[in-house]
Amino acid sequence: MLSDKLNKTLLRTTDNYIKALEKGGILTVSDLLNHFPRDYDDRTNVLDNFSLLNIKEKNTILVKLLSINSQKTGNNKLLTKAVLEDKNGFLSEAVWFNRKYLANQLKNFENKKIIVSGKVKYAFGKVTFQSPEVETDLEKISGEIVPVYPEINYIPSKWIEGKIGLLKNAISEVSEDLPEEIIKKYGFISKKDAVLKIHFPRNKQDI
Repeated sequence: MLSDKLNKTLLRTTDNYIKALEKGGILTVSDLLNHFPRDYDDRTNVLDNFSLLNIKEKNTILVKLLSINSQKTGNNKLLTKAVLEDKNGFLSEAVWFNRKYLANQLKNFENKKIIVSGKVKYAFGKVTFQSPEVETDLEKISGEIVPVYPEINYIPSKWIEGKIGLLKNAISEVSEDLPEEIIKKYGFISKKDAVLKIHFPRNKQDI
């Protein structure tokens, strides 16, 4: 299965996504499983008001999305801005650059609760989230460690996470690069276990 070519049936998707993956050099099941997270969202501690934010760290917070809109800037970049509200009614902004479909994807969630994860900047009495990850499925507030993947031709992390989930069983076919005696001598975990923990961490120790 690792050498199988990705297709719309396997990934339950459309030809456009398959073409975008191909342009990014992701052709096979193995290629996608080797597209590793760049970071993780720690949802074991979800905040609910802006006063608890730490500007030195990544924060995950439950907020209401009041509005989201996109516009072109003077240098022809696409700027997307969202207005967020915490449980106490205080407001914050989130900004993204060149996130082509984000505003359309989140428009239906205006005046609804969402989860936002990212670093914040505090200036002129205002808190701003810089390119945060967004989760609209509130069931995922239940204490998970969530991988954040590098985008592939504008394909967002959340989509990639979902498709890697479909390929989880293929990880059992991952073969070792190191000799067995080296693995035993130094107490290394198997490569397949390492790949499993990278994509599906159960706790902070796994990452």
